[in-house]
Amino acid sequence: MQFSMSGNHKTCYKERFHPKCDVCRQFIPTNMNGLIEYRAHPFWLQKYCPSHEVDGTPRCCSCERMEPRESRYILLDDGRKLCLECLDSAVMDTNECQPLYLEIQEFYEGLNMKVEQQVPLLLVERQALNEAMEGEKTGHHHLPETRGL
Repeated sequence: MQFSMSGNHKTCYKERFHPKCDVCRQFIPTNMNGLIEYRAHPFWLQKYCPSHEVDGTPRCCSCERMEPRESRYILLDDGRKLCLECLDSAVMDTNECQPLYLEIQEFYEGLNMKVEQQVPLLLVERQALNEAMEGEKTGHHHLPETRGL
């Protein structure tokens, strides 16, 4: 461990400059060559130990941030996890998406692209979409709730 002198105070170089993992909050370990090696999300810049990519650390299904150890993501019915930041803006049922649907209609009307017909809108879980995609591969038609797939 390296130290530097600052007046009459000793400050630990590692505490001050060695990066910490945003998931486990530990110092990011060095690799076999003694270099600090970590991964970072390209948008969020969340730094994390390479081991978290393979140790089962959950990611938010919306923003892809890894779940920090001191906080808990929301577990959805289909097994996906959602961080609290994404939960604030997530649309979770069909009634919640109706105002958004009307905004989209107005947007297209503003471009002189009026939608003349009523388009049915129903949110479904990932499992229903996966089943419909598998059925499509084998030549079966979509179930009514997944016809927009």
